[in-house]
Amino acid sequence: MSATIDPTLFQTYFPDETGRPAKVLEIPGRTFPVSKHFLEDFVPQLVSSGQTHWVFTQDTVVRYLKKELPVAVTGQLGFDRGQTGQEVDRDEDLELPYPLIALTISHVLQKTESGHVLVFLPGWEEIMSVQRCLLEPLGSLGINFNNAEQYNIHLLHSSIPLAEQQLIFEPPSPGVRRIILATNIAETSITIPDVVYVIDSGKIKEQRYDPDRHMSSIVSAWVGSSNLNQRAGRAGRHRSGEYFGILGRKRADELQPYQTVEMKRVDLSNVVMHVKALAFPGVTVEEVLAATIEPPSAVRVEAAMKA
Repeated sequence: MSATIDPTLFQTYFPDETGRPAKVLEIPGRTFPVSKHFLEDFVPQLVSSGQTHWVFTQDTVVRYLKKELPVAVTGQLGFDRGQTGQEVDRDEDLELPYPLIALTISHVLQKTESGHVLVFLPGWEEIMSVQRCLLEPLGSLGINFNNAEQYNIHLLHSSIPLAEQQLIFEPPSPGVRRIILATNIAETSITIPDVVYVIDSGKIKEQRYDPDRHMSSIVSAWVGSSNLNQRAGRAGRHRSGEYFGILGRKRADELQPYQTVEMKRVDLSNVVMHVKALAFPGVTVEEVLAATIEPPSAVRVEAAMKA
């Protein structure tokens, strides 16, 4: 199973005839060590570069760093409390620091000689924003990403035609390094050859449903720590790699182990209709859903039944 699966959950859900948890068979895979770096590990080095210091004058970058880094660190970096005006308190109000992500890509490429870079982003809008920052930066990034003889930028998203996605599996021209801007499609579904460096926004697009307002929305949410480890593991498939998280170490330590399952965060109306159509004899819809491996709350089921 995927590394993002909680085996204990399945063990207790499928006990044997005596009621003991199901057994787990573990088959070790071949992976290489991956060094993990978070914002406080590499941002001070990026700030010290005069050529690219413009990145740290951008409001979105300063706001993000002040949210993710300890006050002591932001103070050392010269971000005074009044620099960006009104402070942002909620994570959902924070825009990803696209110039910082672009600068981190440049930093990785400049300090290494080979290996491709895989960048995890929540969705299409974020992918396009990072691509613009790479190809049309407001200042120097230390690298000219428009030089196709040295760098190729690839986009990996479900809306991209299959033929275009297949290009990342073909060997690049000699001396060309790839930057793959991807969603979580690259987390478990595919393995891209020669990826040695992973840059991770730590975010994912999730559908959320408000049963009180009867409204669904797509939000950018933090991944679980298991997803973070899975993404980091993509850098160690072929040789020792490095992971750069666009989040603070404290944030990484406080992530939930696993993402909230879909049944607990989406509208259950369709699920209720399917269960009704199955017409299980002598069992109500509520009882069927309560017997699932991670059952939704009774309030969400009741709201779906009334819809």
